[in-house]
Amino acid sequence: MKNQLAHIWLRLSGLGKGLVVLFIILVLLGITAPNISGPNKLIPFGPNQSIEQAEYLSPWSSDSFGRLHIIGTDRFGRDVLVRLLYGTRTALLVGVGVVLLSSLLALVFGVLAGFFGNRSIKVNLIQLFILLLGSILMLFYLRYGQIVIAVFILSITIFLIFILRRFNLKQVYLPIDAIIMKIIEVIRTVPGLFIILSLFAIFSQASIVSLIVILGLISWPGKARLLRAEILKVKNQDFMITTQVLGLSKWRTLVYHLLPNVISPLIIASCYTFTGAILVESTLSFLNVGLPQDIPSWGGIMRESRDYFKAWWLALFPGLLLFLSILTLNIVVDAANEA
Repeated sequence: MKNQLAHIWLRLSGLGKGLVVLFIILVLLGITAPNISGPNKLIPFGPNQSIEQAEYLSPWSSDSFGRLHIIGTDRFGRDVLVRLLYGTRTALLVGVGVVLLSSLLALVFGVLAGFFGNRSIKVNLIQLFILLLGSILMLFYLRYGQIVIAVFILSITIFLIFILRRFNLKQVYLPIDAIIMKIIEVIRTVPGLFIILSLFAIFSQASIVSLIVILGLISWPGKARLLRAEILKVKNQDFMITTQVLGLSKWRTLVYHLLPNVISPLIIASCYTFTGAILVESTLSFLNVGLPQDIPSWGGIMRESRDYFKAWWLALFPGLLLFLSILTLNIVVDAANEA
């Protein structure tokens, strides 16, 4: 892993290395924002702290208390620098959350479709009923952002399905590959913005968790189809045939022999998912259909520039951070593809 990272670093140009260093600094500042901002701290302002008679202060201006605002303030007198740092935290939380959720879904459905196919999984009517009931309950709790309960229901559903396999019940083959591919086709056919707005209407309150769930639910199909294709390509190679001859179980073959050879494309695709999630979150906040205004966001800061066109700093600095972040991540991913 260290050798691969070093190889990627060496393939970067001078500009690329500089962007990576700046991005790492930005990430560290975003992570440590609560420790360096607030009363009696390095930056003496909170992310939602309004200052009287400090509306639309330009960069390097001081308020009535003599405190300097390096990147100015917005229409509520809130320090833009602090909100940018907290907006970085929001972008990181959304990006990492969407990557984890979508990668988990892609891994599960990609493996089911590619490795097990249409004639490897047998179920009975009771198992199918439990699967449908568990899916409905899981979606119900996801609607209210209770991810822990939803994951618990998913685990119980999978456990019951495997327990019922021990009983001698009449079973039929479940065409899991065909079902998953049809679901992927349906999701990819419907415009993403329409799905996002529809799912936002389902959730009772917009939050970072609900946004992660929504973006994660629409981000997994492409990666699942990519993983399925890689599994189908690797499954017929000689070392996989050898595992069958040796009589290894399917799960051992999957975990120890198949996944290590197909996980790299999923990691690369997850990097693009990260940048896409940041961009979508900023776009939704800019359109005022994403996160609430009390949660700092790069897109939310840019949205405020529409009310006062002379406040150029409200559009320039968050837009610059968004552009440089996406550019840096894309440069790193391109270098990783060439490594």
